[in-house]
Amino acid sequence: MKQISALIIVISMAGFGFADDHKGEKKDHPNKIMSGKECMETKAGVAWFLSAADSVFDEIKEHGDMKDKAWNDRKWAEAISLSDLASNYSTVYDVWCKDMINNRMKIRMKEHHKDHNKKKDKKKETAGSEDGDGTLTGDYKTRLFVSPIANPLASDKLTKKLLKLIKKGMKDKIVKRGVKETVKAVRKGQKGVVVIAADISPIDVLSHLPLLCEDKSIPYIYVRSRAEIGEACKTKRPTSCVMVVKPEKKAETSESYEECKAKIVDQNSYLN
Repeated sequence: MKQISALIIVISMAGFGFADDHKGEKKDHPNKIMSGKECMETKAGVAWFLSAADSVFDEIKEHGDMKDKAWNDRKWAEAISLSDLASNYSTVYDVWCKDMINNRMKIRMKEHHKDHNKKKDKKKETAGSEDGDGTLTGDYKTRLFVSPIANPLASDKLTKKLLKLIKKGMKDKIVKRGVKETVKAVRKGQKGVVVIAADISPIDVLSHLPLLCEDKSIPYIYVRSRAEIGEACKTKRPTSCVMVVKPEKKAETSESYEECKAKIVDQNSYLN
């Protein structure tokens, strides 16, 4: 506050020409004379001096008629001095603090925009890692974790066909989704094909499923991403595995199912 008081004296002596000179400076550069803390103290000082001046004016209004001229003159001088100090503090705040505060706000807005753009870029990176039919492409695919026991692993071409089959199967209501439903269907011996996500970690949660499939002679295959399976199932949640139950021969899905099944059987040595 001592620095602020000294600055007020300088401004009072130099007049408001100093403030006019300052207006010609670039507003993009914050002033280095006063810190943010001192600016807050200056703002609080304006409020304090105005409040003190109001108190003196109220005192004059209440007791002025009962007091002598000397008392009234002293009180009026005190009220005017407090008002002048409030005015001077306000001038200091306008001249030295507003530019700095505005600059800080600009910096914060830039940082906010940067963070916002980073989030948008991250979303684009994830969204852009998928092609039109929802399959993962490019560098994103290579970064996916693939379990060492994910064998057989579907090729990109077969993965697309499997995802299309799952989408059609969802419409025909022949898809068993998730570990619980898939295991239940396999144990019952339902005919179909099982698609398992290769990026499940820990893989222990699904390690029993291939053994069950082999025991029941049900063809199974891994695809790279549980997110792809989830999207094919029309859910935002990743799906670890599904079973596409064999459709009726007359159903539209039947041809796609038989094609995918034949390719999966070729990669399952225990079925050959």
